[in-house]
Amino acid sequence: LVEDNIDFRNYLSDILSENSHIIQAGDGKKGLEALEKQKVDLVISDVMMPGMNGHEFVWELRKKNNYRQVPVIFLSAKNKLEDMEAGLSSGADIYLTKPIANKILLSQVAAVLRRESRLKQNFEDEEKAGDLRVSELERRIRELVYRHLANPRLNVNLLADALFTSRTKLYRDWKEVCDITLNDYIKELRMKEAKILISEKGFSVKEASLAVGFLKPNYFATVFKQYFGVSPSKIHQD
Repeated sequence: LVEDNIDFRNYLSDILSENSHIIQAGDGKKGLEALEKQKVDLVISDVMMPGMNGHEFVWELRKKNNYRQVPVIFLSAKNKLEDMEAGLSSGADIYLTKPIANKILLSQVAAVLRRESRLKQNFEDEEKAGDLRVSELERRIRELVYRHLANPRLNVNLLADALFTSRTKLYRDWKEVCDITLNDYIKELRMKEAKILISEKGFSVKEASLAVGFLKPNYFATVFKQYFGVSPSKIHQD
């Protein structure tokens, strides 16, 4: 937990420590020093901090082999769309704005940790089974989509950039290994994950919406109903 305001940092720590062991740091530099001593499963960081800010902290974090894939949540008072895009572009997985309800924060932490657990389980299951039906490209795409589920900017361009290929070549290669389009594949993973979060994990529609990259719950509800034929609020009530 990297946050320069000590009172707010202690407040967040109290909330999060019910389910997790929390390591605190007052700025990006101290955060990096702490991470040299102990490995963590998730990083929550402020953006505007003295010394090394959140963007610089995450850039440096991503250079380290042990932390290239660790999930990062930005929690910032900067709430404009360009601020969010800058935060996600610098390497964060989720961008949340202050003030934030405790339940929303806890739900997003739970969603990220569940995502990481699923990725690990998928890899172990396929490795044990020697599953040759899933191509290497599909594995890489699936991992990228899961890791960016909460990113509203998740699209084919982002995937192509992450794979160091062109959008055209990615479309062509994907067509050889999968029957549905990349855009439909992204939507499928998002909707299936959202349904699980709502029906099995007790997420509200708003919490699930944020967890799968929709900033507007009403638009999320529309897409969800188009995909499943039922509104997410109906599933939540049931």
